[in-house]
Amino acid sequence: MNYTDEQLKSALAMMLPECIYENGDLYFYDAGFGGHYQVRDTELLHLCWFIEKTLTNSEVTIYSDALEYAETRWWSPFNASWQQRVAALAKVKGIEI
Repeated sequence: MNYTDEQLKSALAMMLPECIYENGDLYFYDAGFGGHYQVRDTELLHLCWFIEKTLTNSEVTIYSDALEYAETRWWSPFNASWQQRVAALAKVKGIEI
C-alpha cells in the first residue's frame, strides 16, 4: 500500500516516545538541545534505526518479511528507504497508518 510521507511521519512519531507530529512536521525531543527540534528528512533513517534496535528476535523476522514484501533487493535496512522501513516497523509494532 502506498502511504504519504505525512502518514509515515505520523506513524514514526507514534513508535518513538521522543517524537511528536504536529502541523505536518516531525519533532524530536533532545534534552541537550533544550527541547523539541524539527527533524530533517536526512534524519528519518536514523530515527528508524532507534526503533530497529528495540526489536525482539520474533519481531525481526516479521520486519524482515515486511521489507521483502516491500520489494527491497534483499533484506537489509541499508537497502530500504525510510518510507519502506517505517511501513514495515508499523506492521511489526501493530500501528495502523
